[in-house]
Amino acid sequence: MDRVHLYLLSFFTNAVILVFEIAGGRLLAPYIGTTVGVWAGLIAVVLGGMAFGYHYGGKLGDKDASRERIGFFLFLAGIAALFAWGARDLIPTFLAPTGYASPTLGALIIGTLLFVPTVVFLAIVSPMIAKNLLKQLNESARVIGELNAAGTAGAIIGAVATGMLLIPYFSVDLIFLGIAVSILVAAFLVSEKRMRKLLVLLIALAFALALNAVPNAADGWVADITTTYNRVVLTERTQDAERTLYLATNPFGYQCAMYVDDEGRADEDRLVKNYQLAHDTIVRSFFPDGPKRMLFLGGCVFTFPRYLLSHFPDSSAEVVEIDPGMTDVAKEYFGFFPERFPTLSIINEDARIFVNQDHAQYDIVYHDTFDSAGRVPFQLMTKEMFERVAALVNEDGLLLINAHGAYQGEGLLYPSAYAKTIAQSFKNVALYQFTNSPLRNQNLVILASHTRELPDALSHPLYPDLMLKKEPLRENVIVLTDDYAPVDGIAREKLRVN
Repeated sequence: MDRVHLYLLSFFTNAVILVFEIAGGRLLAPYIGTTVGVWAGLIAVVLGGMAFGYHYGGKLGDKDASRERIGFFLFLAGIAALFAWGARDLIPTFLAPTGYASPTLGALIIGTLLFVPTVVFLAIVSPMIAKNLLKQLNESARVIGELNAAGTAGAIIGAVATGMLLIPYFSVDLIFLGIAVSILVAAFLVSEKRMRKLLVLLIALAFALALNAVPNAADGWVADITTTYNRVVLTERTQDAERTLYLATNPFGYQCAMYVDDEGRADEDRLVKNYQLAHDTIVRSFFPDGPKRMLFLGGCVFTFPRYLLSHFPDSSAEVVEIDPGMTDVAKEYFGFFPERFPTLSIINEDARIFVNQDHAQYDIVYHDTFDSAGRVPFQLMTKEMFERVAALVNEDGLLLINAHGAYQGEGLLYPSAYAKTIAQSFKNVALYQFTNSPLRNQNLVILASHTRELPDALSHPLYPDLMLKKEPLRENVIVLTDDYAPVDGIAREKLRVN
């Protein structure tokens, strides 16, 4: 191969590795989440595979760096990528429990099995490319510099293309299949004729498997959707003898649910789960005639704002939802018709960016940015965040946070740290529970107000069996800041004040 083709091959292999890594994070999200720990494990796995491949490829390249040898390792990388595509759900499903206690460990184990073989074989090619270039040119430093530049440029293009084109427009399944096919095509172009028939056969086999792949519709499966920010899984169950549709972005729980009939009509006048009834109890207790202006940080499929606007049509609501794909999911599966709600505005923006701007004040700010596992982006739970939120709440308004944790034992650390952080900007802050299960991880409510007194208990005639009770908070916790907010599960002990 000539110099240009060798540089292009370096560009290609590095681009594929970055696509593989980023798409791998999206693949793992429904099984072990998307925390910093998951990404740390995944990045470590990919870097480890690259390091091993570079080291081993250097040894092999000194013995044989021929075009045929390069094609052979590209061929192996393509086979490994086909394996990753075929086992993309089997291995994560089987090994997901390893990520429950430690997301980093789960990412390391699953990533090693799924991603490392492909990365190693692609990395092996790089020293062989260098060996061929050094044969052709005398300036070794220049060769190394240009080769690194070509590889880095490929990594940049791979990262940008994955974020801007591949994930927004293609499913994870197709991305992984595309990786396998593209590597096999590269091997086809590099290899000698005696390998081409086998490679063509494998490419045809890959496409045949794709055409015959049928989604698993067991256990109430409805859809598996890739959006710009999430991999969304929809399932249906029967609750209270009615079809109920659930949305989740990881295996730990669900983010929202609605009654939806077989024709796709959603019941916007009723709420499904107890935590939603608890939130409705709070709104009706403090605002009997309905809040005039509402702000929702986190929208999912807009279950609660749709419900409140159905019952209080004179109210208005702004929903800040970072993922525009959620609106499409709401329309297609959860019977959402925006024209029914002329006073509802959907803003596709990061909640932190939104609150950093100046807005008119609201009667109630509803903060629900937790994922299915009860995790929240750290920048949305810090002192600096709530200073901005406090400026958006009327003097007699209310901040309502859908929190997760327990109200006794170690599980109380998170809600206590959140409440203490909020108390830096609000006069009155309280934690409420409605389950009478003190040690269980559950939905809790944190309320805050500048002037309103927060009672010891809250109830409403609509829900005679539901009572929200105020619970004491721990004092020996830190205030979360932009500089330091250990909100990942592995760092829970760091919330204590020593």
